[in-house]
Amino acid sequence: MRYDTDSTQCLEHQGETGGSQFSAHSNNGHLTRGEETRQRLLEAAKTVFARRGYEGASTREIVEVANTNIVAIHYYFGSKQNLYYEAMQSSVHKMAEQFSHVCQQCELLLSQPVLERQELRQALVSLLEDTLIIVLGIGDLLGSSGRLCWMQDDGPDCARDIAQNKLEPISRCVRELLSRLTGKAPDSEQIELHCMALLTLVTFPWRDQAFLMHNLGWKQLDDERNFQIWNALQPVLLAAIPS
Repeated sequence: MRYDTDSTQCLEHQGETGGSQFSAHSNNGHLTRGEETRQRLLEAAKTVFARRGYEGASTREIVEVANTNIVAIHYYFGSKQNLYYEAMQSSVHKMAEQFSHVCQQCELLLSQPVLERQELRQALVSLLEDTLIIVLGIGDLLGSSGRLCWMQDDGPDCARDIAQNKLEPISRCVRELLSRLTGKAPDSEQIELHCMALLTLVTFPWRDQAFLMHNLGWKQLDDERNFQIWNALQPVLLAAIPS
């Protein structure tokens, strides 16, 4: 997809940006030289955008990280906005794959006609704990892709719309479990507010990363810091779930 800077619409890549040249593979199944360059640019963009945000990221730094030149961005993506859009799209897709496995387990359980209350509560606990693990990046499941997804997004609206939908599969499962635990309709205001509160709790380490690090005097979020956050949030999370 391509983000058109004049009409603010998402467009299919047109031939002038390289089209089939950079999407093709060689006959032996390996990436072509052009596709390798494009992929390096995409990964470099994720790293730089995640570190500096859309406005703070420079195309010069991106091409330095990708070990290519500034012309390559315009050839393969057309503009900085297009590159950001595709970096966000790729990152959200990667995160969705992680969430998909978590949701499948929950949906399998919910397909059973009769469930004990304790089973429902444990399923909700597990779902939120797994989401928190993905958000914290414990085990570096997502790397720069995760950081780009969760940062406060100052990029183009087209990319922001993609990012805002990343939690919908998890949200749907949370609402259904809360509905069964409380007896309220899954689309009721009470369930929606409870769901939002729980998801805000498990996603705040990335949504408010700068605030968190400033208040605690941390220079970076490493595995040790992530486990500290996990240990602090887990009892709060348990207390917020209906018993």
